[in-house]
Amino acid sequence: MVGGILAERTVKEIKPQVQDNKEKIQKVIEQVNNSLQKKLETRKQFVSKYSIQDPTAKAQAAGRAAAGRILALISSKSPLENPLRNALYTLVR
Repeated sequence: MVGGILAERTVKEIKPQVQDNKEKIQKVIEQVNNSLQKKLETRKQFVSKYSIQDPTAKAQAAGRAAAGRILALISSKSPLENPLRNALYTLVR
């Protein structure tokens, strides 16, 4: 069955076409990868030239810092020493 049509073909007839299609697809993939690399390099130069900072990276760093502070609060020996620590301990537990 080829494209919804029943066709009588042998492997001998189909194999060269499939291999040709495979090679063409690999060439297209290679071209797309090359284009992507060029665009990434252009973006990298642009970001470097204009000192652009990624806002998501800044937000992620702030989130990690906040998580570290929360873990430091709840990891103390006694959660009853501080009401905030007790509340956080209860929430995280």
